[in-house]
Amino acid sequence: MIFYEYKKDHDKTYIFHVVKNISKRNLLKAIKVRSGFFAWNLFSRVYDCFYSEMIDLFDEYRKYHNREYGTFSDFLQKKYNLPAKVAVVGEKKLLKYKNTALLWRKEHVTGDYNLEMFIMSSDGAQNILSSVLGVSDED
Repeated sequence: MIFYEYKKDHDKTYIFHVVKNISKRNLLKAIKVRSGFFAWNLFSRVYDCFYSEMIDLFDEYRKYHNREYGTFSDFLQKKYNLPAKVAVVGEKKLLKYKNTALLWRKEHVTGDYNLEMFIMSSDGAQNILSSVLGVSDED
C-alpha cells in the first residue's frame, strides 16, 4: 500500500497507492467490526486519522496543474520532488489499476500521535488498511 516514502522539508512523507473511494462504512464492514464496540470506535478513528490531510495527487494535477505540467509524471517530479523512475511507475500504476489513487500525506499531521504511529506501523493498522484499501495484484 505504501508506494513511496521520502523526506520533504524535514518531514517524513508518504505516497499511498490505494483503491479509490472506500467509505468508512465499507472499511468497517470489510474488517467485520460491529457498531458501538471498542473495535468499531478504534477503526473509525483509524480511518479518520488515515484520511485526514490526504491529497489525491491525480485529482490535484487534473484540477489545478495539468496546463502547468505536461504530464502527471512531470507534475510528480517537479511539484513533489519524486525521482523520475518513481513518478513514471506511479503514473503507470494509475493506468494499470482502474479505480485507484495515489494519495500523499505528511507524517504527524493529525494531532493524534499515538494513533498515527499505530496506523503507520507494519504491525499495526497498516496490515489491516493494506488488506482493505490496498490494490490487489500489485507488483
